[in-house]
Amino acid sequence: MKKTVLSIFLLAAGFAFCAEPSDISSYKSGGSMAWYHELIRDAHNPEKSAQAEDIVLKGISEAGVSDEAFRLSCKILKVAATEKSVKALPAHLSNKNRVSPVFDALVSCKLPAADKALFDALKSEDKNVARHAMLALGARKNASAVAAIAAAAKSADKATANAAVSALGSIPSPESAGAIASLASRADKAEVKIALERLRENLLKAGLAKQASKIKIPDADLYDIYFSGMASRKAPMKRIDAEMSNPKSEISRYAARFANSGRTFENSSALVKAYKNLPDAEKVAAIRSFALSKDKRFYGVISADIGKADTPVSKEALYACEFIAPDSAVEKIVSLLDVKNNSAGKQSGTSRIAEYVLSRMPSKAVQTEIEKLYAETKSPICLRILIERGTPKIRAELASRLMDPKEERISEISKIADSEIGYDGLKIALSKIGSADAKTRKRALQTLVKFMSKDRNIEYRKKVFDQYFASVKFTDAEREMLESRLFSEKKKK
Repeated sequence: MKKTVLSIFLLAAGFAFCAEPSDISSYKSGGSMAWYHELIRDAHNPEKSAQAEDIVLKGISEAGVSDEAFRLSCKILKVAATEKSVKALPAHLSNKNRVSPVFDALVSCKLPAADKALFDALKSEDKNVARHAMLALGARKNASAVAAIAAAAKSADKATANAAVSALGSIPSPESAGAIASLASRADKAEVKIALERLRENLLKAGLAKQASKIKIPDADLYDIYFSGMASRKAPMKRIDAEMSNPKSEISRYAARFANSGRTFENSSALVKAYKNLPDAEKVAAIRSFALSKDKRFYGVISADIGKADTPVSKEALYACEFIAPDSAVEKIVSLLDVKNNSAGKQSGTSRIAEYVLSRMPSKAVQTEIEKLYAETKSPICLRILIERGTPKIRAELASRLMDPKEERISEISKIADSEIGYDGLKIALSKIGSADAKTRKRALQTLVKFMSKDRNIEYRKKVFDQYFASVKFTDAEREMLESRLFSEKKKK
């Protein structure tokens, strides 16, 4: 078998990797996963998906393939599976360690053949296989499976009845309620209750509000009160917000849980009005709901809580800024960064959250402000944000600072470079290492070794070393350090 590399990262270095079935059959946990990364990428490519599937099916059919290799292979088949996979995978159900991966692949396959395979598995004498088949059919919301699932569990043990009930709760069919009722005496009461609650919600989402309202759930008065509000097409959010705004409400936690969809600024006037006087727990729930709406008009409601003491409300409000903060709020969020405390260990909790939010906010205003602040302060915090935001040439800046003997914040710069310098930055650093003083050279080499060591494949490290380090002259001590850190197998503990 010919290989030019053993890692997908070599694409960036100008190499290519060709996965073969033997890469799968010989894989052991902790070994090179280049084959997996290559094939999962090809699985998403319509032109290469069929070839990836063939390689995987041949690999898992070979003797000695490990359970971990099989699990990873099924993740590839989740994307690439055709009728070939649907036909081949059930043969592996006799291995109890492979049941779950098989169904994980089948449940994602949209072909009718996958449904047939699941119906066949439903008849298995292996109870574990039958249970997985039930849950898979439920996950696929297959209404034609309701009767078959109920029949398969009618005289089975409690665990199988529980699996059937859970599956039926996922299928938005009026017949599911009757099927659950027929199994209620064999299943756990808690499983039945949860399944009926989920069935109500699924029917409601499917536009079958009347059928959902007919379902009666034992010992679920609080849920019934909530559901009656949800089932009303007039103003469901009004009922939810009334409960969320009432600290004494016995169902406020239910309301908060189900307020995560359907919220708009227009239908939230009651909660917006009550927000300022809510206790902290209710405020946190409201902020999360506002954030999930992604409606920037909610920012004005929570802005007063941003930047206050390190409290749960303040933290939640700051996290919400990733989704609902307008450009006009960027300057305030940036002001929360601890640019004077350059070490991550000295950052306040508020500064760490602000860094996280600013790294992810899809706003040009953030980019402008952080670039400006970095130019003024050279703060490693700003450097990390710019790296996270994919700022062009920022890794070149990181490499230059790493190689600067006068760098005042070298400790933090080295920590960032350990994981973020990238191969472009590595190349730049090495181009300057020949003229660096002994202290800078030693520190830089240690940092670059830490970065390269994050790739577990030693053969790949050798390829990178040959390409990037070829022009560097090393002392005996340096070469010994490189060989021991980059090319020596670590002893297993």
